[in-house]
Amino acid sequence: MSGKLKAAVVGCGGISNWHFGRVKNFEDVEYVGFYDIIKERAEKMAKAKGEGKAFDCYISMLDESKPDILYVCVPPDQHGMIELEAIKRKINMMIQKPIATDINVAEKICDMATQHNIIIAVGHQDRYLNIIDPMREFLAGRQIGLINGAWVGGIPMVYWWVRKTTSGGQIVEQNIHLYDMLRYFNGEPVTVYATGGKGIVDPNVLPLRGYDVEDYTAANVVFKNGSIANIFTGCYLGDGGGMKLGLTFYAKDATIDYELRNKVILTDKNGTKEVLVKQRDDGAEYAGYELDRTFIEAVKSGKPEYTQKIRSPYADAIKTLRFTLAANESIDTGKAVHLNL
Repeated sequence: MSGKLKAAVVGCGGISNWHFGRVKNFEDVEYVGFYDIIKERAEKMAKAKGEGKAFDCYISMLDESKPDILYVCVPPDQHGMIELEAIKRKINMMIQKPIATDINVAEKICDMATQHNIIIAVGHQDRYLNIIDPMREFLAGRQIGLINGAWVGGIPMVYWWVRKTTSGGQIVEQNIHLYDMLRYFNGEPVTVYATGGKGIVDPNVLPLRGYDVEDYTAANVVFKNGSIANIFTGCYLGDGGGMKLGLTFYAKDATIDYELRNKVILTDKNGTKEVLVKQRDDGAEYAGYELDRTFIEAVKSGKPEYTQKIRSPYADAIKTLRFTLAANESIDTGKAVHLNL
């Protein structure tokens, strides 16, 4: 595509503003439409950019503004019709994770996008961190035995997060980032056995009602390469609790400590090397910038060599969603779940 890409947004909350902070400064992108169920948020984004229109209906926005790209930044259970309507209009998309709470919805979107040659990038932004390539190079050729990981913290105070029907639970909504990193570094899982517990969080004292997700879970995962991972997920920490976010890989001759979005520590017989997550020279977040620019360049060119640079295309993101949903299924049934990704 020549000239500027016309961009529209569905969902103008926190994660949308995370993208907006960068994309609004891209000279090859112009905003043409904003939609949110709270129209004031859409109007605020339109005012901040000084272009584009706030709409009462996202379908009207797609038909009137005719965007080339659509940012879909909605609660997990709201995915489905938005993407399908965009595909009908041949609009390429950046979709925030998780891409759905129902695998059937995601599969339908994927099938239609493939049929219509729609480019979809998914917001598994950690794949774009500057520390990721050094990690993968260090891991290459090493035999991994055990992996442990954890995303243990508090409760994000947004309405959909606290309800499993709207978020998928903490594994799907939040710790999907580490589950995705496990796949990216270590290949595909074949068996997941998970358990969960409640009783630490008191739902009656939360400002948001309807809390029904597990307070904590543990998942044992066997991978195709034979390695085994144990992943903790928890949302019960309060004041004085120490958050733990990241993964540790134990190879025969090395240890790799990945501190989520902070640094990686690589240790082998030659010593220890620490690689920090960096910002760009212009102050932009490195991973977020690369995520958005890679998507935009792929749409502008339309060429395979550019689309292949998208590190989390929709067809791959479905595999990560399946992985997290398998953990939920195991918690619910008490049985191991076998995957064929």
